[in-house]
Amino acid sequence: MMRAFLNSVTSLKTASLTARMLAPVWAESFVNLVILTLGKPELKTDPRVYEAALRQQIDIRVTSLHLNCSASEASGPQAVQSSRSFRR
Repeated sequence: MMRAFLNSVTSLKTASLTARMLAPVWAESFVNLVILTLGKPELKTDPRVYEAALRQQIDIRVTSLHLNCSASEASGPQAVQSSRSFRR
């Protein structure tokens, strides 16, 4: 009985740690996907500018989405507040 309980606790701990470690990677991949699919044409045509946009730190990429993407309407204080909560 106790061994089964310990096995389930270990399994849950492993799953929790895996999700905690992968969540930032998934979030960064999603931001890169948004830049790839919704990026402005001038961003996509110049490889150096595109690489520079992708190599910025994640908080800067999230904050500047409205500058790099054509469909992003979030700008100003609301975008800054949402990027702050993303960094936490």
